[in-house]
Amino acid sequence: MAQSLTTKKEEFDFIKGDFAAEDAQEIIRHLFTKKISFHELKSFSAQIQFGKSDQDSLDRIKILKNRMSAIEKEILIAKEQSKTVRLSSKIYIELI
Repeated sequence: MAQSLTTKKEEFDFIKGDFAAEDAQEIIRHLFTKKISFHELKSFSAQIQFGKSDQDSLDRIKILKNRMSAIEKEILIAKEQSKTVRLSSKIYIELI
């Protein structure tokens, strides 16, 4: 991992494996739903505190919903073709 006096970077495997299409769909749906809920709560909190929604969160929700839909279409193809789905995801943390 790259490391200097001012910057530190770390990389962690988050998801790594081959899954039945149904399991892959459940994993993806759960992760995206949690992330969408996070942004909905953040925007709601801004609405209560400042009288207006958090536009960055609203934009992010739209992007996440579109991505989830696109991924679910791919997983549907895997289901129709009785294929296994390989998922991999990393978390990168950089102290700046």
